[in-house]
Amino acid sequence: MRFHLVRHLIQLLLIFVLLTACSEQGTSSSVNMEPGLWEISTSIENSQLPIAIPPTTATQCLTKKDMVPQSSAANSNCNIENLKTSGDTVSYTATCSAGGTTTVSKAEIVYHGASMNGTISTEMTGGPTAMNMTYRLKGKRIGNCN
Repeated sequence: MRFHLVRHLIQLLLIFVLLTACSEQGTSSSVNMEPGLWEISTSIENSQLPIAIPPTTATQCLTKKDMVPQSSAANSNCNIENLKTSGDTVSYTATCSAGGTTTVSKAEIVYHGASMNGTISTEMTGGPTAMNMTYRLKGKRIGNCN
C-alpha cells in the first residue's frame, strides 16, 4: 500500500515538474538557447523515498518564447510566479494544488546554446506525506521541430 502511495505521489510530482512553467511571460530572446527539438532527461534526488525512481527522458520543441520544458498535458491548478531571465538563466517559482496537496517549486534552467541543465527544488505539503525533492534536468538540442 505504501509503495502505491509513494508511486502516485512521485507521478504527481513528475507531472508537476513538467507542467509548471508553460507560460511565455518573462522569457527573453537574448538567452543563448537554440530553438528546436530538445531531448530532456529528468532525475530525482531524494533520500526520503523508499524506492529509487529511474530517470525519465522526453522530447519537446522549445522556442525563444517558450524555453521551459513542459508536459503535453494541461494543469489549471498551477500558478507561475517570478518567471524571469538573467543572462542565459531562466528561473521561476510555481505553486500547484491538487487533492489537498500543495507543491511549491523553485526552478533554475541554464542554457548553453544547444545544451541545458537545471535544478528544481520542490516542497510538497498536505495530503498523506510531506516531502522535499530535488530534480536535475539535462537537455540537448537534437534537431528541428516539425
